[in-house]
Amino acid sequence: MSKRPLLTFIVAITLWACESGKAPAPKTRTVGVWPTGKPKLVITYDPEDSTQTLEKYLYDDGAVKAEGQKSDTLRTGTWYSYYQNGKPWSMHTYRSGLLEGPYKTWHANGNLYQDGQLEAGKPVGKWKFFREDGSLDSLHDCSITPLPWN
Repeated sequence: MSKRPLLTFIVAITLWACESGKAPAPKTRTVGVWPTGKPKLVITYDPEDSTQTLEKYLYDDGAVKAEGQKSDTLRTGTWYSYYQNGKPWSMHTYRSGLLEGPYKTWHANGNLYQDGQLEAGKPVGKWKFFREDGSLDSLHDCSITPLPWN
């Protein structure tokens, strides 16, 4: 008697078991469409409980404008914004919806513009500001004089 059907059956069961143990792929939803047909915003959801996990805002040509994580309805973790040419525009961190942690922005040419820290949405510590050519423009100590912050 041939062992081939038994071997085929064992392989099939093994593959099925491996596939069934995989986490389901995340779900995405598009919110708004540019006249070009490209999406304005793509939201990614956890397929298990439908909680929002990622937002990606897009320019009309499809380039990423901003992206970051969400926990429930609040921004969390590090968020990135980009110029339309793909160069970084900003990097900032959220904790429970409040700006908290490192905060950086860049000039359109890619050189760093400002570098500082935020706590509970307000600038703290020493901030550095740079000119477009990359040279240091100024230092600001928020413990002495607060930065005007909107």
